[in-house]
Amino acid sequence: MFICIVVILLVIAGVVVMAAGGTVCPSKEGAYRIVKTNLQNAVNTYQNKNDGDLPTINGTVTINGSPCKIVNMCILLEQNEESLKTIHDSLWIGNGSNDDNCDGGCTGCNTYNHSSYIWAVDDEGNVHSTCVGEHCNTSGIDGFQYWP
Repeated sequence: MFICIVVILLVIAGVVVMAAGGTVCPSKEGAYRIVKTNLQNAVNTYQNKNDGDLPTINGTVTINGSPCKIVNMCILLEQNEESLKTIHDSLWIGNGSNDDNCDGGCTGCNTYNHSSYIWAVDDEGNVHSTCVGEHCNTSGIDGFQYWP
């Protein structure tokens, strides 16, 4: 009887540890989701303060078959949005103008060699991303693929 109780408690403890694992130690996909949520909040705040305008540069990127406007992280940083005070190092750096999130030209918007994402918005202001570079399975598809 005692052994059965111990086994049952161990099974329950294992289930609890596995269930709590996502909140105690976030996965790379969880980190991606947090950045995407923070960026969505910053875009929403910007739209509310600027008569529905989107914080974008002139460039576009195709995500899930639709053109999306590239988010201008510099505008969000310069306006010191409460929900976006720093930029995560997931930003991909392009080779020209109007092809990445830091083309607005500001302090604090840095890209790194291992970075992979271009963050963009559709016409309604919904945030999407596309993975670009050697770590990605596919480009032009919204969602998590790799996290630096």
